[in-house]
Amino acid sequence: AGCVLSKLAELPVTMLGLRPTVPVKIDGNDARLMVDSGAFFSLLFPGAAAQFNMRLRELPAGMDIGGINGTVKASLATAKSLRLAGQTLSNFDFIVGGTGESGVAGVLGENILGTEDIEYDLPEGMIRLFNPKGCGNANFAYWVGTKPYSVVQLEPGGPTHLIIATVVLNGHKVK
Repeated sequence: AGCVLSKLAELPVTMLGLRPTVPVKIDGNDARLMVDSGAFFSLLFPGAAAQFNMRLRELPAGMDIGGINGTVKASLATAKSLRLAGQTLSNFDFIVGGTGESGVAGVLGENILGTEDIEYDLPEGMIRLFNPKGCGNANFAYWVGTKPYSVVQLEPGGPTHLIIATVVLNGHKVK
């Protein structure tokens, strides 16, 4: 009682191999972004930023991006518009860096994915963002039917990661 679940957006997903991607428009240009809930911020690869004629600015001194392939120098670019799931965000900042991935312009990160409750329904090709009010620990796996599913309790995030959870993998707790 009193639970209101407002759907904010539905992002249609296309898998490129094992990578979920979503369609966007960046300053009117069609593009695909790879979905990465572990990326603290959305990112464009340098080739895409150049293709979209985006002006690069320096990040604060010492701010580089790192991942499994090491650390790279990064820049900042602002899209006048990012169109995603039928909604337009104005003056949207992207970090620019990395080496690029075939078929995608960049990465959709936590500054979009971590802002609301999120449902990853990859088998059905959809990611949905919701704003629940008064729902407590209600189970929202309405789409699951009799299929197996997982629910992960998110922990309070920090300044660089909004989406944090502890799971058990092969008997070991992993954050």
